[in-house]
Amino acid sequence: MNTLRWVLLGGTEVIFWSGLIAFFALRYGLRRPDLSRLVLVFVIGEHVALLVFGVVDFVRTGTWSLYQAIIAGILVYMLIWGRKDLDRLDGWVARRVQGWQSRHD
Repeated sequence: MNTLRWVLLGGTEVIFWSGLIAFFALRYGLRRPDLSRLVLVFVIGEHVALLVFGVVDFVRTGTWSLYQAIIAGILVYMLIWGRKDLDRLDGWVARRVQGWQSRHD
């Protein structure tokens, strides 16, 4: 079970980063901001899964561990700075895409 929990944590991170790439690909590459919003639903689901993994692990072990601390750190970051940083990253990607498009037009 010890290895499984780290695999699950790694899997949620892969889902998050894949979702972020898909978000920008849909939003700017395919010019489908409506579909990019669906990706955000999956990212929120990924964070809910992290919360569940952390709670289940704590209930199962009865002790606080590095695994739960990492999950708590990810969730606290998401709640406090995640939206602001996503908006900043979105603006940065938008400027880069506009630059590339203006050079190719």
